[in-house]
Amino acid sequence: MSAPTPAQQAIIDYGKGNVLVSAAAGSGKTTVMVARILRIITEEHVPLNRLLVVTFTNAAAAHMREKIYEGLQKKAEEAPDDPFLQEQLLAVSSCNVQTIHSFCLSVVKDYQSLIPELEPGFRICDPTEAVLLKKEALDKALESLYRDAETDPEANQGFLLFSRNFGGKRGDRGIEELILKAHEAAYTTEEPEEWLDRSVSR
Repeated sequence: MSAPTPAQQAIIDYGKGNVLVSAAAGSGKTTVMVARILRIITEEHVPLNRLLVVTFTNAAAAHMREKIYEGLQKKAEEAPDDPFLQEQLLAVSSCNVQTIHSFCLSVVKDYQSLIPELEPGFRICDPTEAVLLKKEALDKALESLYRDAETDPEANQGFLLFSRNFGGKRGDRGIEELILKAHEAAYTTEEPEEWLDRSVSR
């Protein structure tokens, strides 16, 4: 590993209050974070199980956990009689290095009793299941809209116009693709429903 730049070293050494670091992809964020974590453990003697390290993907979390282990192993080899370092090596397998989603899920599970509307056996659906559920909900919504349009065409002119313009020869496929794209775009914002309302107004 190359020596850290002055800016990176400042982040590694910073120890008072909060710090926000903005860095581009490939700029060495993981390396700096691991070095900072190792400094906090070895110099400030903060146990690894007192730290929370969150990232965006399982792969990134696994990579960071591996780098922390390698760093601690090196430190332990330099100080073989240090029981604290040996304890930290053993703690890596159960430390709080995880994705943001995993951390939030663990908080919800720990405090589930404070959320009465949440069913005891709740779980997070996998991505494939989420796509199927979204498709099922969309099919039901379109069926309902077509039924209403057939019953009262005058009151549902907007939907009928939308259907004619975007349905085309492929049936509802064009409509479905457009709705799903709009849904995806909305939920990349902080206020999805407000974003949709503004889009309709425009």
